Amino acid sequence: MVQFQVMLNSAVKLSHTHVPGDSNLPPVLFIHGRGSTKDTWSNVVESGMKNEAYIIDLRGHGESIYNGVNFDLPAMAKDIAIFLNDNSLDKCIIVAHSMGSRVATYFCAEYPEYVSGLFIEDMDMKAKPEISFSENHTKRLSELKRLYRTEKELIDALIYVGCIDSKIKRIIGSPSKCFQTKTGSYYLGASPYVEYLIHKEIQESNACQDAFCKLGTHEHIPVTLVYADKNSHVSKEGLLNMHALMPRLVSHQIADSEHSIHKSNLTAFKDCLEDFVQTVSQSFVSKKTHHI
Repeated sequence: MVQFQVMLNSAVKLSHTHVPGDSNLPPVLFIHGRGSTKDTWSNVVESGMKNEAYIIDLRGHGESIYNGVNFDLPAMAKDIAIFLNDNSLDKCIIVAHSMGSRVATYFCAEYPEYVSGLFIEDMDMKAKPEISFSENHTKRLSELKRLYRTEKELIDALIYVGCIDSKIKRIIGSPSKCFQTKTGSYYLGASPYVEYLIHKEIQESNACQDAFCKLGTHEHIPVTLVYADKNSHVSKEGLLNMHALMPRLVSHQIADSEHSIHKSNLTAFKDCLEDFVQTVSQSFVSKKTHHI
């Protein structure tokens, strides 16, 4: 694997990992969820794919920087468009999990020329319930840094912003949320402040549903949804709404799985993903051959 960092025109750096593959097939772009990083996809891409893959860290996540304020859908979608343009990529198959599916949906609706297909993992498009913190709590969250000299310094910072023991353990114990640098410092790859901003800007927004409706007009883009049978973020109402907005949507409930299907039932997830990628790739090659 080869890793890069690309400077975006919006003054944000997107970190990504590139996994080489067949350049005659459409590349696959993987997008993680809120509070996660590109590392969440390692068990999917490292087990072998014919297509080349690009796994990105969204702004404010993992090794990608952020401006501390703007986490709305247009800004995050523009990051992806510039990233693909800078890497001379188009007609990608996009695979997205959770909140990343909302970013991906908006991107596909606004930049359809870059897309061959969209594979959504466990997320509907209905606006989520609003959360609100006190002004003092929000201010404390905004003071979180990305880099801490010691683990104790990081834990103290998380306690300061009100994180309970179980959340601290999840952050410290997850390589995708927190990791130690070569110098021994602790890097916070998934900040609770970023999670809060994204919930306000994206999860509570009706823009995701509007984007899904617009995506429905781009009939050349196939869309598949897989959703869990336990602790799913796809409600019955949300699923019915998605099918009503896009009758061509293909949906599969994955047995013995939870919200992160690619971790709780990797085999079933990969079976569905590989079928989708293969079908879209065959269509891509056929169209490409036809135009020659």
